[in-house]
Amino acid sequence: MMKITNKAVGARGVHTLAGVVYLDPGQTIEAEVSDAEAPGILAHPDLVVTVEAVVAQPERAVVASPKRPAVKHRHLRG
Repeated sequence: MMKITNKAVGARGVHTLAGVVYLDPGQTIEAEVSDAEAPGILAHPDLVVTVEAVVAQPERAVVASPKRPAVKHRHLRG
């Protein structure tokens, strides 16, 4: 997710996953952009971009393991 602010004097169009969004001067939106569009938006001189880090929660892996009977060990002393 990106916060994108237009700091230009005129409107600017931004290609988001929802389609093209036009920003008026000073307007800020929160939008998701494709990986292909992100570098161009980040490098654009008329746009101020804040990227919010999204941390995916890993799913817990369930490992099935057979239960083993408890084994008693005898220690041999000699």
